[in-house]
Order: sequence, then C-alpha cells, then structure tokens
Amino acid sequence: MPEVETVRRQLEPGLTGRTITAIWVDRGPRYGDVSAAVGRTVLRLARRGKYLLADLGASTLVLHLGMSGRLALLPAGAVPDRFVRARFTLDDGQDLVFSDMRRFGTMGILGKGAVPPWDTLRTMGPEPFSEAFTADALHSALKHARRTLKAQLLSQRPVAGLGNIYVDESLHRAGLHPRQRNLSKPAATRLHRAIIEVLHAAVEARGTTFQLYRDGHGGAGDFYRELRVFDRAGLPCHACGTTIVKEQQEGRGTHWCPGCQPPPRKPSGRQGRRGVS
Repeated sequence: MPEVETVRRQLEPGLTGRTITAIWVDRGPRYGDVSAAVGRTVLRLARRGKYLLADLGASTLVLHLGMSGRLALLPAGAVPDRFVRARFTLDDGQDLVFSDMRRFGTMGILGKGAVPPWDTLRTMGPEPFSEAFTADALHSALKHARRTLKAQLLSQRPVAGLGNIYVDESLHRAGLHPRQRNLSKPAATRLHRAIIEVLHAAVEARGTTFQLYRDGHGGAGDFYRELRVFDRAGLPCHACGTTIVKEQQEGRGTHWCPGCQPPPRKPSGRQGRRGVS
C-alpha cells in the first residue's frame, strides 16, 4: 500500500481534470478491455488497498501494479523502458504510461455500482488509516482465525493494503510470531498500533525499493533503511541482538526474530484432544 499511495499522491495532480483521448494496451491475461475510458475525464485518482482507481464519472479505471508495475506521466511518445504494456494519451500532451516487466499487473473498467470481478478487491477489509480500522475490529477478525497471522494479514481481509514486507515488519513491532493464531485482545491492540506506525512511516518514506519499484517520478523509496526484519536474515535484531530468521510461509519469504517474536506455545495433550473433538 505505501508504494501505491505514493504513486497516487504524485500522479493525482497531473491526472485530475485530464481527458483520455486514446489508449493502447499490450496483450496480457490480466489486462482487460479499457477502451471505454477513451473520451472520459479523470475526476480524481483514488486508492483501495493496493488498487489505483481513476474515477471517470460513469465508470472507474482500475489499475494494480503487481510485482513489477510502474506508472508515470511522461511526454507524449516517451518510452521509459521496453516493458511498456499500456499508454493512455491525455488531452494536455502527456501520456500515462504503465510498464510491467513480469506482467503481474491488472487493469480493467468497473461500472458504477458493479461488483468487482477481482476477488481481493471485492472482499477487502477496512483501510488502515480509516475510522473503521480499530483494535476491536482487528481482534474480531483474528481472535478465532484458523490460519496463521501471516496468512490472514496477506489475505487483505482483516485490513487492506498489507504486503509481505509490511506484514513482517508489523508483526515484529507487535512482538507476534507469524505462525501465531487466535489473537488475544492485548495482542490485537499491539498489532493494530504497529500496522498504523509501519504504514505511516513507509508512506512518508515513499515506499520500499529493492530492485523494481519506482515511484510516480521514477525515484526509489527510502523505507528500506528502516526495515527491522525483512531482508535481514542472518543479521542481528536491532532490538535484542538475536539473529533474524527467514523461512517460507504461505509461499512467501517470512522474516522474524526468535527473541522478540517467540513461537506460539503448542497446546497440551488435553487441550489438543478437546480441540479435535
């Protein structure tokens, strides 16, 4: 979310009030027909989770950057790289250019009041900076979860916008192991506070750049230098000095500190039998 919010903030001033006069889109399994956007004026550029939403009045242009997507306003005809997948020509002589090396991005048109065809967008939880995202709401979403905290947070259902980096960082700040389940109220309160702190800091730093991410002006995000566990496997924890561990969980590299985030206790034999019955 911090990367997408950064791009939104940078591009919205140049897009608002501009009319799309022509569109070219490369072929791709995730790139839907967006020709209906031609002739429409961008009223505002919003965000929902990791999705960018260009309000066109009667419809919405939906864009998801995926793992490698980049979005930029450039002079007409400019070619930033060989991975350009879409070009939206605007009435002021600029192009909104979408580059996507791995083709994991998504685009499509959503009519007013229509149900989003994208499962993640349709089932997404509250925005992390909204009044709806409270410690109580987070506790209700996670207190009886059968899946691990890491899996639940990546699902976007308890709260929108958390990616792999920010899940690991939030869990570390909250002192919670990524494989923990059944969150208590005090733990949910710590996690709620950690999520907001991490995301605010990451937005202020314009996101995190390893290799591919660039903001709307082509710059790198600075949050990398503030990471406490992510991409620090084998290094000492800044808080307690314990060596950071990396393991695969939910198909994603997961980083945690054994000192700050002790593994959850296994239930006793009697408790385990009651759980099974």
